[in-house]
Amino acid sequence: MTKRQAKENGSNNPQKRVLRTPESKPFRPMHSWNTTDEYEIELRRVRAASEKLTISPRPQPEALFQDYTVKGEHGAYTVELRSLSEHINTCTCKDFEKNQLGTCKHIECLLQKIHSTGARSPFYEIFMEHTAFRPMLLRPEKNNPATSNIVDMFFNRNGQLHEEADVSKLLQAVDSLPEKVYSTIRISWEVRRFAEKERDKVRMDRLREIAAAQLRKNNGATPFLKEKLYDYQQEGMLHLAFKGRAILADDMGLGKTVQAVAASL
Repeated sequence: MTKRQAKENGSNNPQKRVLRTPESKPFRPMHSWNTTDEYEIELRRVRAASEKLTISPRPQPEALFQDYTVKGEHGAYTVELRSLSEHINTCTCKDFEKNQLGTCKHIECLLQKIHSTGARSPFYEIFMEHTAFRPMLLRPEKNNPATSNIVDMFFNRNGQLHEEADVSKLLQAVDSLPEKVYSTIRISWEVRRFAEKERDKVRMDRLREIAAAQLRKNNGATPFLKEKLYDYQQEGMLHLAFKGRAILADDMGLGKTVQAVAASL
């Protein structure tokens, strides 16, 4: 048999694997960037059902809402389980961090292993809501007056953070609670990272003010450039140097290179 005959007969073309949903329905992947959130969530449910993922510890009804390690081919990740129905769980994988869906295949794998549907977290859950990326509070069914007195200082009845509330002060208040009250609250690692970034932002803003004042005092002169920076170049340099991640999109010939060099130095 020639290679052409083998190809025509399918000898060298094994049948493609048919992907299925957890409910055993056929799933057809889309090869396009133009998809919907519903499709992307279903795609992660399919991956969770089809890939070899292991979970530890095994989800037990008496201690259902806790941190789990979900391990796959590309590594092990931590899943914070706080809801069986809403997309408010958390995972340390990069897909979860970037997709803004509130879920990933590791979370979906864990949910597929749990057969209880009516359970609710017994903790006051403080986590990052991913649509607007803001701290949120999920209250338990059983109210604890001592805990409520603390969280009500920072969150409204809908679980939204008060506009004037400071996340760092929230963490300080919770971390200083007696163990009996502290044990009723569960704070996501994302909230603590968010607070760190907010502190870094404040620190960088202060450093920018110092650098801007020095530039104004020296009329745009710097110790590391021969020529003075124009006003707009000073703004561009400060923008690059203290924003953390930034893009400079000046027109051609306005000195993007010198601004980038100044920002780096």
